[in-house]
Amino acid sequence: MTDAPVVLALAAKQRNLELLTDALTGEGYAVERTTSHAEATRLLERPRFDLAVVDVDGFSRAILTVVEALHARQVPVVVLSRRVSSALRKRAMEAGALVILEKPVPRGELSHQLRVLVPKP
Repeated sequence: MTDAPVVLALAAKQRNLELLTDALTGEGYAVERTTSHAEATRLLERPRFDLAVVDVDGFSRAILTVVEALHARQVPVVVLSRRVSSALRKRAMEAGALVILEKPVPRGELSHQLRVLVPKP
């Protein structure tokens, strides 16, 4: 039996985090979740995450430092945002995000992107 891939889910708003967690667990991923930029940074000290999904809405632009830290640890990152401007897309990609999706994200699209980045066993 293999363990499920572990995903770090980070969202400032509790409701968004709940929706994201439901989608991820529904796809068979184990989820570590937080609404705190500081806690996300602390969680990065734990054993490796297979993937991270970061909802940037509600955070300052400094949240992209978490994306940079994930990228430095070779963790694939998906960024979610209510509005994906060219400036946000550029900054997120410079920080190391592999995928930037505009919300609301159709569940099938999120599922597809997750499977591409981290195939489930």
